[in-house]
Amino acid sequence: MFEKFKPYQSKPITRMALEIPVGASITWVEPNTYTYDGITFKAYETPQVGDFICRLTVEDTYHVARGVFMERNIVNG
Repeated sequence: MFEKFKPYQSKPITRMALEIPVGASITWVEPNTYTYDGITFKAYETPQVGDFICRLTVEDTYHVARGVFMERNIVNG
């Protein structure tokens, strides 16, 4: 069954992201949509302090849990 799969190498990219700080006011807008500091983003789990908001485009701005972000990105500082 799995013999139909083949490996693909991911493209390295630079992500534009911001870390959600302590005291952040995150507002629920509608299912899976929140705002923080004028930024509207998608989230499929509740955003927490220390998580990240990533922006590929204005229309593609999304939440990434801290653990996932740290696994997939080089974070200095």
